[in-house]
Amino acid sequence: MKNSPILNIAKRELKYISTTKSRIILLFVVPLVVYIFVTFIYSHQIIHNVPVAVYDEDNTELTRAITRFVDASATMKLAYRATSFNELEEMILNGEIQAAFYFPHGMTAKVKRGGSSPVNILINSTNIVYGNLLYKASSEIVITVSSGVLLKKFMMNGLTKEQAMNLVMPIRLHTRALYNPNYNYMQYLSPGLLTVLFQMILMFAGASAINIEFENKTIQNLLRESKGKPFNIILGKALAYVAVSMFPAILMLGVIFPFFGVKVYGNIIVLFVYLMYFAFVSVSLGLMLSSIFLEKVMALDIAFFYNSPAFVFSGFTFPAWALPVFNQFYGNMIPYTHFVYGFIKIYQMNTPLSYLVPHLLILGIFLAVGLGGSYFALKFQIKKLNQPAVELSV
Repeated sequence: MKNSPILNIAKRELKYISTTKSRIILLFVVPLVVYIFVTFIYSHQIIHNVPVAVYDEDNTELTRAITRFVDASATMKLAYRATSFNELEEMILNGEIQAAFYFPHGMTAKVKRGGSSPVNILINSTNIVYGNLLYKASSEIVITVSSGVLLKKFMMNGLTKEQAMNLVMPIRLHTRALYNPNYNYMQYLSPGLLTVLFQMILMFAGASAINIEFENKTIQNLLRESKGKPFNIILGKALAYVAVSMFPAILMLGVIFPFFGVKVYGNIIVLFVYLMYFAFVSVSLGLMLSSIFLEKVMALDIAFFYNSPAFVFSGFTFPAWALPVFNQFYGNMIPYTHFVYGFIKIYQMNTPLSYLVPHLLILGIFLAVGLGGSYFALKFQIKKLNQPAVELSV
């Protein structure tokens, strides 16, 4: 094994990585800095105390009770008590509040007469996170208060509490949020952002691993190391970068996730192996670009263009099936789309390994394309050198 061309090339590449400033920054400094920075954005995990205001024109026991519910909500913080409806609108426009409750005059009187009266809630939905959270919290408050009013009315008419409850809620809803029950944005977004960066870093590294040999005129030395076999070059370099990819993978799973409280529900060793498999896929595609485009800038530009929409088109933040047909097609042409579903199944859902098989197979196709494309492209590039002293072999 000491004289294995693949291992010799891997060692040669590792030496190059460890002594080249640009490689050290890309593969070690960038993951360290960017992983911490990106994850820190969501360090609060769950959004609390969103500022809201109340304009209570009715000023009754009922409206004051609703106001107390608003103030007691974990999601909302009663920041202002307005004196007019126009003031509510002004505060929303100025960004002082994200939602406003307006209780119109005569609201309680209508309810007491057996009628209904609206609670007007203004929600700033320019930020979809605020919008969804505030809608959910305010709906829960209004439903709770409405049910309480009916319950009290039925009990005053002689019904027992149980009978009154059955009338108020003849059908009871029991929901169970699976896998991320607290809607924790750290648990939701951080792993997706870190893994898409993981792919981009490794593909960029691979996209400049072959053409740099032509650029630096070290290709002849590389050919001697490989015994004239392009596939030895591809596997040796891929092995080196997969080995280096252990740093960002361990940083992610062993440091960032525990420190910031991102819980891995599945087997972390399985997750690590899955990341290494994905690293092999990403590097192989980068090597293919590097073998096809001998201009390093061109290869990197194409890698950037190819990877840029990966997070959006993967279906991670918006359902893939709801995307336009072209976007779905493009998303399926990016390995990250198929990787991320398997990643979620391990780290959040803790599914049996059999559920990963479809994702492993599809990623295997990408791997075969990357390795096969790299081999044929590199063989073609070497032939163009017209060096009769080097005999190519399969």
